Amino acid sequence: MTDPTPHPNDSLEELQEKLRDFSRKYERLLVELESKSEQLALINGLLKLTVSDVTLQEILNVFSKNLKTICPFDRLDVALYNPEKKGFEIPFALAGGAIQKNPDEYARPWGSTVITAVFEERKPLLRSDIRKDFSFDTDRLFVEKGFSTELLFPLEIEGRVVGTLDIACFEAGKLTEQHLHTLYEVSNAVAVAVHRYLVKHGIPF
Repeated sequence: MTDPTPHPNDSLEELQEKLRDFSRKYERLLVELESKSEQLALINGLLKLTVSDVTLQEILNVFSKNLKTICPFDRLDVALYNPEKKGFEIPFALAGGAIQKNPDEYARPWGSTVITAVFEERKPLLRSDIRKDFSFDTDRLFVEKGFSTELLFPLEIEGRVVGTLDIACFEAGKLTEQHLHTLYEVSNAVAVAVHRYLVKHGIPF
């Protein structure tokens, strides 16, 4: 490995190469710092909601407003687990820049659905091209609506999963492993805000 430290005996070419290497590392560091700053801004925005009379619409709005600087998306929703109905409800979804109320076509019963899988396994899931992988009963409907890529996170608080966060894009491969790693900590802040919403409004979970 080449020593990156400049030395008096280095040739001009060696010094130039070391300078270029330093410049590349510096640019990568700036990108990482910018990404971390945007991530922290999103987390702070969500945590501020926990001290207010939070609503699910506010959670989606705050999340989507800052999410655009970190991750592409065409649809965003939070699925809440309803223990009484033993299924999932999606009271609101954000698509086309607007909040949609009670999008019934996206209701998720318990069973062979991607939400159930993420809920049970308690692990994030990235699906780069759903059109090539119809693993769940609801996949065909999702693709018919034009979506190809999906990134999901379990919303876990105090050892319990209360629902899932679902981010989707029309374009295949638009969401990546990098987005998964970047948004993992953010999803924990979403879980805190959603938990506050459920407790505040007396919703069973």
